[in-house]
Amino acid sequence: MDGSASTGKITSRSSWRASPAVDLPDDGVADVRGITYRVMSTVLRRNTAYIVAVAAQLHPPCA
Repeated sequence: MDGSASTGKITSRSSWRASPAVDLPDDGVADVRGITYRVMSTVLRRNTAYIVAVAAQLHPPCA
């Protein structure tokens, strides 16, 4: 970093564009807001362990 202030803009030469906004039902949003940090952290940790285990079965390390 050169110490200059960031503009916050993402610059790229690709043709990436943001997805259009989607409508989420209020009850769905309320359900997600009810999830605590501890619960979400546990879910993500367990999902990561599962993905790693499946990946190891599909692609065992080379000997």
